[in-house]
Amino acid sequence: MVVMDAASQKRRQTIIALGFSVFFLAMLAFGIPHGIPSYAKQGLSLTSSAFYPYVVTVAGLVFSVLTVIEARAGSAAPTSDGESAEGFSVPATLARFSMVVIVFAAFYLLLIPLGALLSSALAFGFLMIFGGERRPLVLAATIIGVPVITYILFAKLAAVPLPRGDLPF
Repeated sequence: MVVMDAASQKRRQTIIALGFSVFFLAMLAFGIPHGIPSYAKQGLSLTSSAFYPYVVTVAGLVFSVLTVIEARAGSAAPTSDGESAEGFSVPATLARFSMVVIVFAAFYLLLIPLGALLSSALAFGFLMIFGGERRPLVLAATIIGVPVITYILFAKLAAVPLPRGDLPF
C-alpha cells in the first residue's frame, strides 16, 4: 500500500491539473478548429457541430485551473471520511475511480431505457452521495437542476433532441 504525505499529494494534484489545463488549451487552440470540418463553414453558434465540444472544453479548462489554484492555495483535501490526504492510498483511489467508471457505464446503459434526464439525475445523485454530499437541499438542487438545465440548453435552445427513454412520461 502506497501512502502519500500531504505535500506529495498537493504536488501530484497540481501536476495532474496542469496537465489537464494544457490539454484543454490545446483542444481550444488546435483540436476543435482543425478537427471539426464544419467549424470553418458555420463558425460558433448554438447549432454548430463545434458548440458542444467548446462548452465541454471550456468547462474542463475552468475546472482544471480552479483545481490548480485550490491545490496551490489550499491545504490537503479532506476525504469523505473527514481524514486528510495523509491517509491517501493508491488502492482506495483506484477503487473510487472504478466506482465512478461503473456509474458512467450504468448511465450509458440506462440512457435508452430511462432517457437522458432520468439517467443523468440518477447518475449525478449517486456520484454526489458517493462523493460525500449529505445535505438534502444541495442533493435535490443538483439532482433536479442539472437535468433541467441540460434539457433547456440542448432540447430548447440548441434544438438537439435528447433520448426520451422507453418510459411513458
